[in-house]
Amino acid sequence: MQETKIDWNLMQLYMRILSLKGSFEKTRKEYEEFIIKCQKAIEECDVMLKELEELPFQ
Repeated sequence: MQETKIDWNLMQLYMRILSLKGSFEKTRKEYEEFIIKCQKAIEECDVMLKELEELPFQ
């Protein structure tokens, strides 16, 4: 059986990249949820503007 030499610096770098990737995915999900909330708020504002335009102002 051949003994494998482990490069611990490379292993630490790999683990760091994996943790960063995981946090990026989380941040990306939060960002997408924020965009959806903003889109819903814009749609609600559009509805309110249409209702205001329909009111008879003198």
